[in-house]
Amino acid sequence: MKIIVVLVLLGFVSANTSFEMYGIGNVCSSGGGFTISGFNVYPYPPTNCAPQAVSMTGTFTKDECPTEIVINEKYNQKQSYSQIINISGCYNTGDTFTFDFDINAFQCSSGSYIIQVALGKGDADDRLACWEYQYSL
Repeated sequence: MKIIVVLVLLGFVSANTSFEMYGIGNVCSSGGGFTISGFNVYPYPPTNCAPQAVSMTGTFTKDECPTEIVINEKYNQKQSYSQIINISGCYNTGDTFTFDFDINAFQCSSGSYIIQVALGKGDADDRLACWEYQYSL
């Protein structure tokens, strides 16, 4: 009887796994100000041109007022698309915050993609944080 209960529980766990978001990617170069502690994308990897829901969590390491999230898409090693999401709000040192947003696909062709996400203040040289991930269609 215990084995059946365990198998049923494992079945529920594995059924829910397909709906989880995945922590993917790596940090990329930035000037600092926001330390990313979690970066989740759903669905990952994407299967078509549908938007990807992103959740980026981190802690501010100094008082900051970010104004944008900049998304750069590289398709087959070439810059192909940029998307800017305007944001507002000021945060104090030590504040933890989660930015939730969608990334809209530009290229929907088979190939390799690198998506770079930067939290910034309107100047390309003033990135508070940067994260990138890759996938293939």
